[in-house]
Amino acid sequence: MIRNVSARPWATALDKVVKSSHANRKLRSVQRTFERMEQQKQELLAELSGWTEEQRHFRPGLNSWSALDVVDHLVRVE
Repeated sequence: MIRNVSARPWATALDKVVKSSHANRKLRSVQRTFERMEQQKQELLAELSGWTEEQRHFRPGLNSWSALDVVDHLVRVE
């Protein structure tokens, strides 16, 4: 006998959580945070697009990161 298994078994539980007004506020807060992060990422990329290749690769010291090193790090940990 084959049971009818939902493709999203977590959906029912999630629906109950989302119906809570407190959960809704928290979810909206998290969504706004991600939206701000996306906006900041776009602003950073726009700023760096105006820099020369030399500026993007410049390291102020021997053990310092360049702007591209920092962006690469942010992309990897995002």
